[in-house]
Amino acid sequence: MGQSERKVDIIIPVYNAFEDLKACTESVKKWTNLEKHRLIFIDDNSTDERIGGYLESLKQEHILVLRNRSNLGFSRNVNIGMKQSAANDVLLLNSDTVVTNHWLEKLAACAYSSRTTATVTPLSNNATLCSVPVFCRENTIPDGYSLDGYAQLVERCSRRIYPEIPVANGFCMYIKRAVIRRIGMFDAEAFEKGYGEENDFCFRAAAVGWKHVMCDDTYIFHSGTRSFDSLEKRKNMEKHEKILEARYPEQMQKVRVHCRDHPNAVVWENIRLWTILSGRRQRQVILYLLQADFREEAADHTGGTQLHVKDLTEGLRGQYDIVTVARNGACLNVTLYMEAKELAFVYAAGQNQQPEQLYSEPMAMLYRRILEAFCPCLVHIHHTKGMTLELFYEAEKRNIPIAVTIHDYHFLCPNEKLLDHTMRSCDACTNEAHCRICLKKRYGIDETVPYLSVWREAHEKALKKAQRIFVPSESARGIVLSRYGGVRDKIKVIEHGTEQVYAQRAVIKKQGRPFRVAFLGGISTAKGYRQAVAMIRKSSRNIHWYLFGSFECRQELLEKRRNFTNVGIYRREELPRLLKTYDIDLVCILSIWQETFCYTLSEAAGAGVPVLVTKIGALGERVRRMGCGWTVPVQSSAAQILARIEQIRGDPSDYEKKQKNARRARRLSVEEMCRMYEAEYQPYLSTSQCQNVPDIQTGEWLLEGLDSTGQGIRLLEAQNRLSEIENSYTYRLVRKIARLKLPFKSSIKTALRMVYRRIRK
Repeated sequence: MGQSERKVDIIIPVYNAFEDLKACTESVKKWTNLEKHRLIFIDDNSTDERIGGYLESLKQEHILVLRNRSNLGFSRNVNIGMKQSAANDVLLLNSDTVVTNHWLEKLAACAYSSRTTATVTPLSNNATLCSVPVFCRENTIPDGYSLDGYAQLVERCSRRIYPEIPVANGFCMYIKRAVIRRIGMFDAEAFEKGYGEENDFCFRAAAVGWKHVMCDDTYIFHSGTRSFDSLEKRKNMEKHEKILEARYPEQMQKVRVHCRDHPNAVVWENIRLWTILSGRRQRQVILYLLQADFREEAADHTGGTQLHVKDLTEGLRGQYDIVTVARNGACLNVTLYMEAKELAFVYAAGQNQQPEQLYSEPMAMLYRRILEAFCPCLVHIHHTKGMTLELFYEAEKRNIPIAVTIHDYHFLCPNEKLLDHTMRSCDACTNEAHCRICLKKRYGIDETVPYLSVWREAHEKALKKAQRIFVPSESARGIVLSRYGGVRDKIKVIEHGTEQVYAQRAVIKKQGRPFRVAFLGGISTAKGYRQAVAMIRKSSRNIHWYLFGSFECRQELLEKRRNFTNVGIYRREELPRLLKTYDIDLVCILSIWQETFCYTLSEAAGAGVPVLVTKIGALGERVRRMGCGWTVPVQSSAAQILARIEQIRGDPSDYEKKQKNARRARRLSVEEMCRMYEAEYQPYLSTSQCQNVPDIQTGEWLLEGLDSTGQGIRLLEAQNRLSEIENSYTYRLVRKIARLKLPFKSSIKTALRMVYRRIRK
């Protein structure tokens, strides 16, 4: 018999629960072909007088109503239904369920997808091993979805893998007639009142070679066993579980292992992923590309580019969905930042190659996938180191507007700091012979290869595809235009925003106390490491040196000096407090390359600490404009810089002036910066259409990214755990206590904040 010709007896045992019965019946009549299949109601002597009249009103062809004169119990009731046919398959359906579109056809298709399948159980909000979105929990339908809408989502995203489960769930259980012929019906003697009868049936079937599967494209609502009172239910559960343990110890252990290990978790993660993606508000998407991820678990997350993109992401995710695409070693991190949720995906991208690749078909394929998955309205490229130029071309093919921010000089030269092989500033060198020597020393590129001219041609071509180009300083703008004058009309200066944190400080220090000078951040050779170490070694005890961050190489001898304190790595938000705690008088920023902005300059000025910087790039430009410190030539020796510090120390009036200027200096806040970028984005976003739901193939690719590292899964699980906590009785009780006017109220709020932090991590 073909599947389309198979007939099914839908058996609904009835005992009270009138409103549930009505809802169930209406859904079955709505979504079932009752000209082909048969609906069998068996009333087990309900005490609710409404039941009888209602069932009588349903009688018609293909709807059979049977009524017991006495209460026979659930298992006998089901067996009566199974005996109504010798040929039809059977579907047991609790009266407290609500079925959805195509439910029976999908269950039958699942049942006959394998010759050895005995039973099929659909997904549900309340079906133990088949409960979604949280496994083995009683769930509610996710916010923003109706029952039918959620069922459609489950069907649309299903991978139809029909995973095996150790036991079916009797709330909605499709049984092949061949199985009933082989092993018989339910054991009504041992499991009269219900609970355990389907387990016993499934274990018997498994013992003779049949299997039980979950139909992962079908979702049916189950309100719960309201026909049982809680005490009777608990007694039945305890009694029948002992019977099952005695009869089937190995199978019962398999069920426990299944609950513990959750072997079919991919089905759950797929549904959760699609629930989030499909449930997103219709918001426009902005995609940011950068060379390293700013997430704390990433290998390189503290650079200026990362900080800037993190600020933009946090500042704009309230209005837009933000997608960040960034390298993390040999992987590509793709993160979707929604208003209150995050989803992280990880894909293999291969190791960075030297010399760096300008184009790569595998990277182009990754970008195509990303653009198809998230449909951004704007692509904003912040850095392409290790990322190729393919995103420019893939975005252009789809008519997606492109913006670029130039954070260093990677668009001009593979050495983004414009320092040659001797660590001297080459200032976008025009000496081609010198450049070829440098490229050979640094990257092993033979001098006969015109690598730099090819590089610049490719990057200029890419920049011309952008609608807007941003730089954080006038000096950076000048250097870019010295090479790429053709983008003059596209380029605009927007400073990076920083938090507006000011600290009140004394004007000048007491006589006899050492002058306190600090270095901030990761001090590499390009950041003045050699000068810093030489200054500390040569200085007198009149200066006490502090390192907030790290040196390029650890200096163990310096660590032993009484006038040097290594405070260590810090978080950006901690710096104002640290500068005040250690009472720092001066911050030295001695970069030997032409920085495009410099966050540490903003942070020092924001904390009211004057700075001494090299007179180069944005450092010199900004200090002159803000009047918050002093400059020294970039070629200055350690002795010359020390002499300048002594001059600063010896002129209290000038120091006071610079200190006041630092406190008063106008700096762009993060919020102001975000609003400026939003205004720049708006002309390109206003005509874009939102397409937030990917197709099935793209959804599969996203799921692979979630599964590959578990990072996205952890985020999803954290959201589920947070939801469970928020809905728990204990949490609600603590929240109520926290609102009371009690002496320990602040302690409770602190505890709640700690809970939230742990869950969100």
